[in-house]
Amino acid sequence: MDTLNNLITNFSVDTLKLFFRQKISTFKYDEENYEYLFEDNDYEDITKIGEADLKNYDDLLVISAKTLAPLTNKTGKKRQFEIAKKILSEENKDAAFFIFYDESGNFRFSFVKANFLETKKSFTDFKRYTYFVSPSQTNNTFITQISACNYKDLDNILEAFSVEPLNKQFYEQIAKAFYSLIDVDLKLPSKTNRKNYQEFAVRLIGRTIFVWFLKNKTSENDLPLIPNDWLTSQKVKETPDYYHQLLEKLFFEILNKPIDERIEDLPKGQKIIPFLNGGLFEPHTYDFYEAEYGGFSKFHNTLKIPDEWIVNFFETLERFHFTIDENSINDTEVSIDPEMLGTIFENLLAEIDPDTEKSARKSTGSFYTPREIVDYMVEESLVSYLKSKTKLDEEKLHDLFKENNLSADDFENREQIINAFNEIKILDPACGSGAFPMGALHKINMALQKLDPDAKIWKQKQLSKIDNVAYRNALKDKLDKSNVEYIRKLGIIQHSIYGVDIQTIAT
Repeated sequence: MDTLNNLITNFSVDTLKLFFRQKISTFKYDEENYEYLFEDNDYEDITKIGEADLKNYDDLLVISAKTLAPLTNKTGKKRQFEIAKKILSEENKDAAFFIFYDESGNFRFSFVKANFLETKKSFTDFKRYTYFVSPSQTNNTFITQISACNYKDLDNILEAFSVEPLNKQFYEQIAKAFYSLIDVDLKLPSKTNRKNYQEFAVRLIGRTIFVWFLKNKTSENDLPLIPNDWLTSQKVKETPDYYHQLLEKLFFEILNKPIDERIEDLPKGQKIIPFLNGGLFEPHTYDFYEAEYGGFSKFHNTLKIPDEWIVNFFETLERFHFTIDENSINDTEVSIDPEMLGTIFENLLAEIDPDTEKSARKSTGSFYTPREIVDYMVEESLVSYLKSKTKLDEEKLHDLFKENNLSADDFENREQIINAFNEIKILDPACGSGAFPMGALHKINMALQKLDPDAKIWKQKQLSKIDNVAYRNALKDKLDKSNVEYIRKLGIIQHSIYGVDIQTIAT
């Protein structure tokens, strides 16, 4: 068994040391305990286990720490990043591997580096790149990318932690499934043009990947929002006519309807699945869905999607690790995150041209904009707007949108800034997958977290917009029972963000 597989199946500090000793020729054991830096009791054995000299860079540290609670893909991420930043700042080092692990052998394998502003290191700004690894998962991406790394310098290490090759590989597989569906496997009930086939395939693939994320998200009762055994390649093999028997009902009779309005004879377990009122699961005319007994469509025998295609598609999804946490500029998990829905949607839209039936990329302007560009454009636009509204210093306004520890006390005239956000209107005239509107939502929400952490000011401003007393009281009652994230995001989405697009399917 090679050292990487051994690390996954038999994790210990000793197997971790062996892995780095074999991978990095300059790695040497050198223990130092860092527990004295931290007051909390959530971790033990926060220890440097060794370090290495890399080409053209300072020492690279390797640090491990054991979590006292079970480690999952979601737990401890923020705290572990804070621990990493504190140790790197104390040691005045460029970069380090941080491996947090639990009693069961699950571990978070992170690479953290200080940012450079031209030639100057910044120890207030760090970037983290992370894999979550568990012996119960396939860990395909981790094995492939970490195995290929030569660890000679930081650039090579960063390449092993890059999400771009993963996203490219994933989209290539999705595009292959898309063309297989529209060119060979899909049969629609009536004669129709290629555009309807393409748009049906885009909706089917988008909805399916969306619910794939949902099964990775849990409720307050720690139950998955979609039963795990509903969406597996094995379930398809055990359920003839899977699309009509289960998937179609999941989309249109369960996710699209409140629990108390759902029909009888739905698959067992449907009551734990929430109603999603965003419109994504409302049946389109060319979804060919008209419910009859038990949720079966009257097009049951004329709309055909082979089980074999769904098995192959699900097996593709099962080869990748999904996370429900969207990556940020400074914190990236090497897995498929919800932003990938936008990448897929935008690129598949670019394949649809109702006139030529060829790629529509040029005629519709369908291009997916990288996160870094979206982030930059949104921030510059918001800073320019706030500067015109508040006359505050531009550098201070940029601080609003950075991942730092600044709070409301650090900003003068905070109510003036909150009021500017309350009045802002943002229109994306070619919204596509919604990357820019969602980028604006993220940035405004980040700023409001600092300016109004309990959302009291923001809530009052949202209520003051409503003239109808009964409606205002009903909304107040709802917001009083909601968490602050919901209060902020609801106000931003309802009153500030708008989008249009030349393609109806985008809006």
